[in-house]
Amino acid sequence: MLRIFIVCVLILAAPFVTQAAEVNHEIHEELRAVLKQVEVAINTGDFDKMLPVLSENVKATPVNQEFLSGRPAVSTYFQKWFGPKGYLKKLEIKFEADALTELSADKTWGVVTGKGIERYILSDGRPFDILTRWTATMAKESDGHWRIRSIHIGTNFL
Repeated sequence: MLRIFIVCVLILAAPFVTQAAEVNHEIHEELRAVLKQVEVAINTGDFDKMLPVLSENVKATPVNQEFLSGRPAVSTYFQKWFGPKGYLKKLEIKFEADALTELSADKTWGVVTGKGIERYILSDGRPFDILTRWTATMAKESDGHWRIRSIHIGTNFL
């Protein structure tokens, strides 16, 4: 009985131990929220909902290797490629960071890498999945919020 009690206590305490052990937990939670907001905006087709978590002068290279500079270019890109007037019906994406963002010593910027699965829904309804790798630079901006300053997404076509 004591053994079961100890196991239950350990299971219930695990999230708190993990949070306490994670250095800069609050920063990493905000960074996770940024990633989630981008995912949700893309997956719902409400692309402009990601703009607040992008730096005003974001530099982005999506999987097709087109270069985007600034929030308006990101919005234009998604409107051009996806949705009722786009070349493709939809994009569904899932990002996963490899590890915590590597923060600078002054905690004003960081670099994070990860993998993704991009599911493109073609105009005829067929799905097409692409495995991707991505690297992003995160910046804590003058208003105190973390935003994506740059991101590059690539895939191995070989």
